[in-house]
Amino acid sequence: MTSHSNPLGKRLDQLIAEKGLTKAEFSVRINVKPQQLSRWLKNTSFQWDQIKRFAAALEISEIEFLGLNQGESR
Repeated sequence: MTSHSNPLGKRLDQLIAEKGLTKAEFSVRINVKPQQLSRWLKNTSFQWDQIKRFAAALEISEIEFLGLNQGESR
């Protein structure tokens, strides 16, 4: 994993790995070049449309992407 000043970038790295994907494979899923994904990961924040796009590509909800459901019991 790369180091990030963006906690959501770190979260995205974690989710990509959990899905068993490489960043290159994930880039294909979201239809961007790997270099663009790397730039996004280094940004200090994501826009809502990016969060929705990432969550859809990972087949999870935006809430799960943001980690807001981690305190819920199952």
